[in-house]
Amino acid sequence: MRRHVIKDTQTAILDRCLKLFADKGYAGTSMRDIAREMDLSVAAVYHHFPSKKDLYAAVAQHAFRDKKPALLAAISGHGPATERLRSLMRQYAELVSEDPVFHRFFQRELLDADQQRLELLAKNFFYEAYTEIQDLIREAAPSFDPYMFLTSMFAMVMYHYQLGDMHNYLPGVPTRVSDPSYVTDHVMRMLSEGVGQPQEAANVVSFR
Repeated sequence: MRRHVIKDTQTAILDRCLKLFADKGYAGTSMRDIAREMDLSVAAVYHHFPSKKDLYAAVAQHAFRDKKPALLAAISGHGPATERLRSLMRQYAELVSEDPVFHRFFQRELLDADQQRLELLAKNFFYEAYTEIQDLIREAAPSFDPYMFLTSMFAMVMYHYQLGDMHNYLPGVPTRVSDPSYVTDHVMRMLSEGVGQPQEAANVVSFR
């Protein structure tokens, strides 16, 4: 029973810390802030996590625990490369739209640009996924640089959700602007059809 209580306490701390790091950043969040948020003593927080760096590593693991497996599952199987790419984009759009705290946490880390934390995230949570997704892109769009294709594709999806409520004040916003299916279809059409030119004249993706 005591082991379950400790695990529940640790999970609760990680959930709260994820939001604190997302809202205030790593530097702006102290162990005292975390203790206050949890209604615990500072000593109690240190009992579960020996240092702030250990706590951050655990928060990152907690935040990404189901993200990488979901993205890798989306591209698994033996279907056409284009369909697996679409499945990946749909999964990514759902991930970003359904977990705004995780999205803010990730954006905060990119903005803070702390090299040690970026390296931790890259090696532990992105490296394997980037490798496998680039292999898929080489199959689906062999004429493109797979790294540039991947990052551009993810960026197109992410920016839709970065704008958030600003969509409400901009002209021409479709009613389904935040619908993962709509965003996925839009990005895939842009990739496959190009902008304003016939395919043979434009540098567009020729999906195999």
